[in-house]
Amino acid sequence: MDGMDILLADGQSLYTIPGKVMRTAIELQPCVRITTECGVSLVCSTTAPIPTLNNGVIKAPNVLDQMVGVYRNNESTWDKVISVEDVGDKFVRVIDTGDNCFWAGEVEGAYILHHNMRFEYDALEFRKD
Repeated sequence: MDGMDILLADGQSLYTIPGKVMRTAIELQPCVRITTECGVSLVCSTTAPIPTLNNGVIKAPNVLDQMVGVYRNNESTWDKVISVEDVGDKFVRVIDTGDNCFWAGEVEGAYILHHNMRFEYDALEFRKD
């Protein structure tokens, strides 16, 4: 998956450009499913940094009622999170795209904006395998 193409976006304007995955790792993490009003959903770790319109980058479990970036039908916009559901422990792909936001989601072509940063107290080490 290293070198894989991925869509990157600005966390404020949602301007989207093609990018590359620099490194990946698979980690078993506690996860949530984020769902927006327009039906876009993302399963991600509870430490996933999610950019919001009004409150900066916050952890995934705290995005209920926040406006998050969504990308579908090749257009990006802000949409309200209507559900954050605990889905238990799942294997997730930790993606390193540099200090960038990227689009991710459960359904091809329907994505929620996710940031690449790590909160200092939640830093994960990438496996070397």
